[in-house]
Amino acid sequence: MSIHTSIGFLIISYLLIFDNTFYNLKKFYFSDLQGSIILRKSVPITIIFPLLLGFSILKLIQNGMLNHETGIVLFTLVLMLSSFIIFLVASVKFNKVDYAKKKLTQNILNKNIELSYYKNALDKVASVTFIDENGIIKYTNTNFCNLSKYSKKEVLGKKCNFLFSEQQNNPLLPSIIKIISKEGIWNGEIKKINKDGNPYWTNTAIVPLQKNSNINEFMCIEMDITTEKKATELLASKYVETLQQKNQELQQFSYIASHDLQEPLRTINSFSKFLYDNYADQLDGTAKTLFSYIKQATHRMSKLIKNLLEYSKIEHHKKPKKVNCNTLIEEIKLDFHFIIQQKKVIITYDNLPVIHAYKSMLRMLFQNLINNAIKFSKKDSPPVIEIHSVKQKNSWLFSIKDNGIGIKKEFHDKIFSIFQRLHSGKKKYKGTGIGLAHCKKIIHLHGGELWVESKLNEGSTFYFTIPNLK
Repeated sequence: MSIHTSIGFLIISYLLIFDNTFYNLKKFYFSDLQGSIILRKSVPITIIFPLLLGFSILKLIQNGMLNHETGIVLFTLVLMLSSFIIFLVASVKFNKVDYAKKKLTQNILNKNIELSYYKNALDKVASVTFIDENGIIKYTNTNFCNLSKYSKKEVLGKKCNFLFSEQQNNPLLPSIIKIISKEGIWNGEIKKINKDGNPYWTNTAIVPLQKNSNINEFMCIEMDITTEKKATELLASKYVETLQQKNQELQQFSYIASHDLQEPLRTINSFSKFLYDNYADQLDGTAKTLFSYIKQATHRMSKLIKNLLEYSKIEHHKKPKKVNCNTLIEEIKLDFHFIIQQKKVIITYDNLPVIHAYKSMLRMLFQNLINNAIKFSKKDSPPVIEIHSVKQKNSWLFSIKDNGIGIKKEFHDKIFSIFQRLHSGKKKYKGTGIGLAHCKKIIHLHGGELWVESKLNEGSTFYFTIPNLK
């Protein structure tokens, strides 16, 4: 066989070998693998360098500078040395790769040991579950089975919704996923039903797990809070029981106030009137003044008892109805017609809303605040009362502004307490000190807030919110 035929067969054989998928020369040569990098770096030394070396030695032999034996020895020694250097460099490279591989393997082992510690610790105190994006349970630990009373075989492959209570069964999972997509984690309390049909509560944290930038799995970590929930419910029931008892006591007090307290007052008032009418000509000026004080005191006491009764009756005894606040203000203006004319009161209001509220209670609220604005007005200027409203997200914000005497800042909270009067002069500012306490209780009945902004001698603005009850 001729030399060129042998070389041809050799080339064809190599091409057939490197055409194999694993030995694909092009892919292998240009890949990022460490072996390919070493191959690319060794090509100049293993192919180009021997050709140049052989060509150079051949030229030296042709020029008579070297004989054939010396040329062959020199060529062999240089190739041996260069081959040794190539293998030395390759060995160092592979040693580094091997060292890095061993170090990485050890780190992975250490991390696995650490993770096993964390997992064991977590398994002892919490229920751990993995679910996919459709809510299918993929993994669960022993604590989950202890809480739910289901075995792993019974829950794996099922949707986690079957454990939720009826109130949470449908909307809970989609809402959780929506929150996680925005905030990255969900934490809250979930009520579940175990295999025995008994409810239990868990404080749950749900964390998304990403793969290739896509969230396709969630890890749920749950802590059993059933005992705490039962304790809270028991405390709440005791609190409700205490409130019911207090309400009964308040009803008893109302009965006493309406009958037993009013009766002695009527007796005192009747006898004092009888004495005054029949013996007035025998009384001096001091005695007549004393009888006047008795009359005023009994009248004020009667009014105080009446206000107390009204305060105790503020409760959820009717359903909220639509109330036109504009009509309500006009009705109150008619009730105050005489004093408005007498004091030249100016009451203005913008386009007030129609809201759902307890009409009689709302009327009492506006009436008390308007009455206070008139009562605590300045002597030298007529009262000006401005009523405004602003629509908020789930409620209405009302304001009642006056140009009266104002209130010191340290009394802004005190004025809403029952029987609190900031002015001792009863002749100048008459009242029982219950009006604003009435207002606060009415606002709380509606689920709103009441506060005041005021400066002494600069007037006051009372703000209150009324949620739109339906």
